Amino acid sequence: MLNYLTINKCFSCNTLIEEVELTDKISIFIPVFRESQLLKNMLDFLIKDSYKHKEIIVCVDEPSENSIRLINEYPEIKFILSSERRGKVTSLNEATTKADGKIYLFLDSDLLLDQKNFLNKIYTEISTYDLLEIKKKILEDSFLARNVYYDFLSGSFLNWYLSKQKVNFLWLNGSAFAIYANRFHKLGGFTKIVSEDFDMAIKAYKHDLSVGYSEEAEVLLKVNPSWKAWYKQRQRWAIGVSQWFLQNWSVLTSKEWYLKFLIPMLINLIPFFLGVAIFLMPNLIELPLTKIFLLLSLQKIVELPIIVINSNVLFLVQSIFSSLFSFIFNYVLLNYAAKKLGYIFKPIQFIFFFFIYSLLLLIVNILSVIKFLIKRNNVRLDWKV
Repeated sequence: MLNYLTINKCFSCNTLIEEVELTDKISIFIPVFRESQLLKNMLDFLIKDSYKHKEIIVCVDEPSENSIRLINEYPEIKFILSSERRGKVTSLNEATTKADGKIYLFLDSDLLLDQKNFLNKIYTEISTYDLLEIKKKILEDSFLARNVYYDFLSGSFLNWYLSKQKVNFLWLNGSAFAIYANRFHKLGGFTKIVSEDFDMAIKAYKHDLSVGYSEEAEVLLKVNPSWKAWYKQRQRWAIGVSQWFLQNWSVLTSKEWYLKFLIPMLINLIPFFLGVAIFLMPNLIELPLTKIFLLLSLQKIVELPIIVINSNVLFLVQSIFSSLFSFIFNYVLLNYAAKKLGYIFKPIQFIFFFFIYSLLLLIVNILSVIKFLIKRNNVRLDWKV
């Protein structure tokens, strides 16, 4: 008798999810530019995975000799080679036309896979959704990676929280996610923009497809230790998200979006507004005190420099107060998030992440958005879709 898993209603929509047979094929897509040092390990792992009904398709643009050599080593894997750089979106869209799986699994080539029954976990978890974002952890093998670790933890926790609230989040980290093939084609595949993953998520939202976050299946992402590479990547992400935001302005400013998405977000951000209030509170004290000192200085009871000293001290106090509150809140929140999602929270690393890395990331994002707003369609990126 054929085994199957019967699904009732999906969490965030009123449509019924069809019965999913345990023999459903999973099509796995891995895009590569030239070569990847992790590709061979990924292929070995996926081939040995206990889930039998699968196909693996590797898309390689401008393949190196090492990539070409893998073709003979893995005759059971489909390789799609291109002598030109087509870009991630183009190569993946083409690859899906050659696949016959019921579930599509998209994996970047910079992942480490070491989880037992990985594909079975994905199969089980996606059964209650249309699209599943897979939990991502960072391989902490460099100083930069140890900071990016908390960056990913923050994003993962937010998506997990929204998933628990049965709210479809409007963004997606495309380095690892799964979607039913018929839903993928219903959405028209990937759109040719830089943030194709964000675009996929908002198209799913527009079509009322359910989006979930995996709690069991997970991947390990290797971070390029180069800060220069990090800067280029974050600049590309910021510009891509800016394009995505403008293209979907009508959705992001709609009443329906506010009700479904923004309100739960604001509730979650109440501590942030409290931090802003704490930052502004000293101003209520500073103004009357300044008037008093100014009056006294006119009467030659105190010297005018005291007013400046008073102002500087109050500004310092309010800055320390606000920073301390924000740090404590984020410390508690991400420590809780780490325990909930199976991450490891290290206080010393988090201190640097909060006070240094986050500031650098904020500066890069602001400069990138300004660059985009000034140049718009003339922005040049070392990236092809």
